[in-house]
Amino acid sequence: MTPSKQDIYFAYVLTLICSVLLSSANTAFPGAFASSTVTIAVNSVDLTGNQITGMYMELQNSNGVDIATGFTPVSFSVTSGQQYIVYANDYQNIVFNHWEDGTTNHARTITPTQNMSITAYYSTGSTLAVSSPPTGLVATAASSSQINLSWSAPTNNGGSTITGYEIERSTDGGITWSTIVSNTGSTSTAYSDTGLAASTTYTYRVSAINSVGTSSLSNITSATTLSSSSSSNYSLSKIQSGLVASDSLTNETTTQQQLLSNHPYWTYSGDAIKEKAPYSIDKDLQGLHIGVQAKIAGKYAGFYAETPNTNAALFHAVITQPVNTIPSNDYNNGLYVQTTQSSVNYVTCVVDSTTSGDFWSIVGAIGSPTGARHYVTFWQDNSANQPLTRDCTIITNGNNYLKVYLDGALVYTNSTLNLQMPGPFNAYLEPETSYAGQLLYGTYKDYYATTNENVQVTSLPTNATTVEILNSAGTVLASSPVSSGSATLGIGQYHFPLVGIIQVRDSNNALIVSSNQTIYGGDVYTVK
Repeated sequence: MTPSKQDIYFAYVLTLICSVLLSSANTAFPGAFASSTVTIAVNSVDLTGNQITGMYMELQNSNGVDIATGFTPVSFSVTSGQQYIVYANDYQNIVFNHWEDGTTNHARTITPTQNMSITAYYSTGSTLAVSSPPTGLVATAASSSQINLSWSAPTNNGGSTITGYEIERSTDGGITWSTIVSNTGSTSTAYSDTGLAASTTYTYRVSAINSVGTSSLSNITSATTLSSSSSSNYSLSKIQSGLVASDSLTNETTTQQQLLSNHPYWTYSGDAIKEKAPYSIDKDLQGLHIGVQAKIAGKYAGFYAETPNTNAALFHAVITQPVNTIPSNDYNNGLYVQTTQSSVNYVTCVVDSTTSGDFWSIVGAIGSPTGARHYVTFWQDNSANQPLTRDCTIITNGNNYLKVYLDGALVYTNSTLNLQMPGPFNAYLEPETSYAGQLLYGTYKDYYATTNENVQVTSLPTNATTVEILNSAGTVLASSPVSSGSATLGIGQYHFPLVGIIQVRDSNNALIVSSNQTIYGGDVYTVK
C-alpha cells in the first residue's frame, strides 16, 4: 500500500521532534546517553611524604578480579561511574600503612566520576641494623712494645656482613679514648698493636662495622707491655704434663663384640655375667652405653668399663641416667674410683633412680675382697626434678682427702677422712640395678684423668709476686701469690683442657711474662 501524503508529513514531523529532544538532552545531560573515560592516578610515599617509586598496584573490578596492574607512579584509565578496587602491595620491608584519606585497608574501593589522584603511604623500617657488639675482647702483652688483641665476632651481624672493626685505645684507664684503627677492613678478629711504650698499661675496646653502621662497644680490657728486660729475658714453657688418660668415648661407633674383643684401654666385665643377667654395651657418637637388667627382681646385677691401674688423683666423666623413675626396685649409675688392693673400697659420684624419682649422691664404701660392706653418704641432692645428665669430677688421694665437683660446682670437700683406699686406683663406669623389668642403659662420655687438680709454675724471677690464669675473655680463673719462686693454682672445678693464658706479674702489677697454654691439672711450667 502506498503511503498517503498525510502519513509522510506526520512521520516527518515526528522525526523532527525526536531530533530536537535528543539534542536538548545531550546539551542538558552530557554523557547520559554515551559512556566517558576518566583517569585514576596512583602515587606512593613514605610516612613523611617522600616519594617512593616502583610499588606494585592492582586495578580490580568490583568482583576483585585484576583488570590492570602497574608500578607507581601509575595511571589507570577507567569508565566513569563504575566501581573499582585499587590494591596496594607490600615489597620486602616497605609495608603499606594507609591511604591519604586515612583508610588502612590495602584494598580501596572507588567509583570515579572524574579524573582523580590517590596516594598510598608506606612504612619503610629497614630489615638491616647495626650488628651486636664484639664479645670476649682480651689483650695479651707480646713484648715491651706490642700487645695482641683478640675477640669474638658479634653473635648477630644485623643482617649485613661485617666488613671490619674499629679499635680504640686508652692510656688513662678508659677516661679518654683515641681511635687507633677506624676500620680494619677485615673480618679478622685479631689485631696487634705495636710501637708501644714498655711497662705501660693500655686499655682497649672494639666495635663492629657493617653496611648500616658501627655497633656498640665490646667489653673493655687492659694489658701491660713487658719491661724491656722482661720481653727479652723471660719465657714460660710446660715441663711436665698432668694428663694421665683421656677418652671422649664419642669418637667411634662399635658393637658389643668389637668392644669385648678389642679394648686397648678399657676392660669390660661385671657380676651380670656370673648371674646370667642381661647386659649390653656399645659405643657411638653420643657416648659409651652400658645396659644391665636384674635377673631376679631385688637382686643386683652390674656391668662396667674399667681403666688400667693409675696413679691419677683427678677423675672426670659426664654421666647420663636413662630414666627418672622405675616401676620397682633400684637402678644406679656412676663414676667409681676404687683401690686396686683386694678390698672393695671406693668413692663414687652416682645417680640413683627409684619409684619416687632420681637423686645424685657422693658415696664412700669400705668392704672386703667379695664386695662393699659399709657405706657412707658424704653428700646427696634430694631436690625434685633433678637432671639426668651431670658433669662429675672426683679428686682424691685415697687416704684422707676427697673433693667432688658437679657441673663445675663444688658439692663436697673433706681432708680428714679415713677412706682406706691406697693407690694405685682403677676408675669404673658402671650401672647396677635390682630392677628386672627391662634393660636400662647408662651413658658415659668425656672421660679423663690427671695427676692432680693444681697447676704449678716454678723458677719464677725474684720480682714476681703473682701468677694468674685467664680465659680468652680476660677473666681471671685462678690466681696465686709467689712463694719461694713458685706458685700453685687450683683449677679442678674447670673442664680440661683449659685453654687460657698464664701471666706472671710483679709488685707493681707489671707483666713479666704471658703465655697462651692448653692446661691440665697437674701441669708444671717453668719460667726461663
